Amino acid sequence: MAGWLPIEIVLNLYPTMVWPGMVPEATVRWMQFRGKRLSEPFFRQSVAVLRESECPAWEIETGINSVIREGKRTPAPSPAGFIFHMSRCGSTLISNALKVLEGIQVVAEAHPINRVFMPCRPPNNSSPDARQDEDRGKLAGGLFNLFSCYRTGVPEPTVIKFASQNSLCLPTIRALWPDVPCLFVIRDPVEVLVSNLKNGIPNRFTESPALAFALGEVDSAPPMIESSFEDICARILGRYLEAAIRETGSNVRIIDYDDINQASIWEITKFFHIDAPLNRVRLNEVFQQYSKDPTGNRPFHSDRHEKLQGASTQMINAANRWVRPHYTYLRSQSRWTRLISQISEL
Repeated sequence: MAGWLPIEIVLNLYPTMVWPGMVPEATVRWMQFRGKRLSEPFFRQSVAVLRESECPAWEIETGINSVIREGKRTPAPSPAGFIFHMSRCGSTLISNALKVLEGIQVVAEAHPINRVFMPCRPPNNSSPDARQDEDRGKLAGGLFNLFSCYRTGVPEPTVIKFASQNSLCLPTIRALWPDVPCLFVIRDPVEVLVSNLKNGIPNRFTESPALAFALGEVDSAPPMIESSFEDICARILGRYLEAAIRETGSNVRIIDYDDINQASIWEITKFFHIDAPLNRVRLNEVFQQYSKDPTGNRPFHSDRHEKLQGASTQMINAANRWVRPHYTYLRSQSRWTRLISQISEL
């Protein structure tokens, strides 16, 4: 299936938090990418571009085991790097900047990968199953191989950017790929909380209390519904950072939004062992654009002042209670500020 990529794992009526391996009838939707590079900020945007073209890409649906089977036909090295983040913190800017590099593949929040590493609870509150993690590794390994080789059949260095929820599976992912360098992106929790609460998070929790329960480990009974959305969202953000704290080390590095610039992008490429020249002109263009715009036409505008001005007392209190201590600790562990200041002095 040269040129084909999985674009969605279909679970039908099963909820988002269910691990695909527990759904016998789970299927995979594929799309013919025709060698197209994933140049848009998010994988779903690349899919939309092909669907909306004058000659829409072909799509087919197969059983889920086809991913493992096809992945074995295109073996590739482990990914060059993983990017994790706490949401709304600059990770998309980093992945866009890495896409400037020639000859590498950056996969940004691809739906099938997100599905495999959603933080699902074991059935019937049983203990986590090591076999389940092994199965996740096989399925994800097939996905990584396919994304690395689909354009030419020859493996390209590949960076995987996960969704924020996948941060809760960081220990599992690290156990499966301990040698892959991981970057975890953070930002001031008040700014992150304001951004999330302005973008539909409360509606998701209202529609699916189980989602809040699984992500934030909060009570799914009526008392959870009576909790403020600020507290629920802050607790979830805090759990993301707790996962990062447990895994921080020489191969898991932290970068704060304030430290993302052209110098740190260069350091990230070295951390990921990517040997490709940076086009400084194109890199500068990336920093001038709004990171989530697939057209590249919307200029970047710092909204930090608006976010801080729009933060209610309840938001600030929730962020300080559930997230600030973890953020402060991780900020102290970041080596990027020191590195960047040294580079600037050269």
